[in-house]
Amino acid sequence: MRRPSRSFASALLSTCVGIAVVGCGSSYAPTESVAGDEAFSAAPEAVQETAPPDAPDADGAGNVAEDVADVPEAMPQLVKTAVLDLEVESVSETLDAIATLTRQQQGDVTGLNESVPEDGSLHTAWVELRVPQANLDATLAELEELGTLRDQRITAEDVSNQLVDFEARLNNLRQTETMLLDIMDRAGEMADVLRVAQEVSQVRQSIEQLDAQLASLRSRVAFSTVTINLQSFSATAAEGRPVTEELRDTWVASTRSLGDLTVSLLKLLTWLAVYSPYLFLLFVAPWLLWRKLRINESVTPATHSGDSGDSA
Repeated sequence: MRRPSRSFASALLSTCVGIAVVGCGSSYAPTESVAGDEAFSAAPEAVQETAPPDAPDADGAGNVAEDVADVPEAMPQLVKTAVLDLEVESVSETLDAIATLTRQQQGDVTGLNESVPEDGSLHTAWVELRVPQANLDATLAELEELGTLRDQRITAEDVSNQLVDFEARLNNLRQTETMLLDIMDRAGEMADVLRVAQEVSQVRQSIEQLDAQLASLRSRVAFSTVTINLQSFSATAAEGRPVTEELRDTWVASTRSLGDLTVSLLKLLTWLAVYSPYLFLLFVAPWLLWRKLRINESVTPATHSGDSGDSA
């Protein structure tokens, strides 16, 4: 009696896994149209009997075509992103205005990077925010009024097929999970229960992964991402600085340069002192040897000339 139950559970398990694989791989199979064609071909006489005898076929076909044409098409699911480059008078005030505008449009600021130089000549910032897609156009229009628009880029990606594919795969996986749980309840052997439990765990993991991907994709469709690059030049830098400030900065820069040069020379002397033995062996010792050889060469001819005079 154990073998039939084990083979029955194994067969049901293989069937469920096969259904999950086939369902995930072919989520767009036109099964309903095939079933409809078979039903229509199986009962042609019933269709002819129920049809009015005097009804014109051409008009009926025209009405059907009109009904099909009246069916509204599904709206495309778009992921929209926008990038704006603005030149403003005050970056700090513009950041506050962007934060207020984002709250009014029911959005959130997701990123901020501000760069404030010491001299105040150039102030830049980078802001990223997410707003509902329905409020994207209004948000962009209000952002353009905050400064001078230098560049604007808007992109849209159609993810309708991805959403349909994720939903179909999730439905098939949930059906497979239900059948596997039913098999687990009816399985009597411990080995069969463990095998089914392992398959249920794998299917549940796939369901959670697809569910997270689907939620992320739906969030990207519902909320559009807007990136704003801000730039501001200070008025003091454009008008010029006083002469006293220029001289003071020059004096500070020159004294700082002198100090850096002094420190560099001291470091160089320290390095030379540390490596002096190697420098002596590489440069001084060969020079001393060369000089000694030159002296010996000059002394030798003089000695020979003195000896020749004495002999004469």
